[in-house]
Amino acid sequence: MTLKKATIIVGLICLVLNEWTLASCLAQTKPKEDKRLKQLDDETRKLTRTTNPENRAKSLMKIAEITLSYINEAATANDFAKMRSYVEQYRKAVTDARDTMMQSGLDPHKKSGGYKAVEIALRKQIRALQDIARGLTVDDRQPVEDAVDLASKIRDEFVRALFG
Repeated sequence: MTLKKATIIVGLICLVLNEWTLASCLAQTKPKEDKRLKQLDDETRKLTRTTNPENRAKSLMKIAEITLSYINEAATANDFAKMRSYVEQYRKAVTDARDTMMQSGLDPHKKSGGYKAVEIALRKQIRALQDIARGLTVDDRQPVEDAVDLASKIRDEFVRALFG
């Protein structure tokens, strides 16, 4: 069935049910646009505007989270060249977040907000990366496993800073 026919059918069903306007029904048939691009752009703009290390680290972790969704998408599509590219972007984002906080001069015991935000985000992201790696063949999973190792080491640094 073509998109035009599907749109007409949905519109007729909506009119028959008399629950929504035709415009709202037609809006539901539009393909979803990728909101991640706008989110990445917003976070990148925040990075250029802010000098606060805590806010920079949080933005970098949001960028890492969005990039992680691209890693998952590329792995699912068996597009391993893109996946490796996204893994490198992810590694850069988490490394930059670590460097930002560790070189900030903020005491992790007194000003722990950024440290905790990075540690919590990494904990969730490590689990997601492990799930992605499990779905890949042994030959294809190495870049993701390397990212897991890096994220785990960075998370350990934050745990030591916060509680050590």
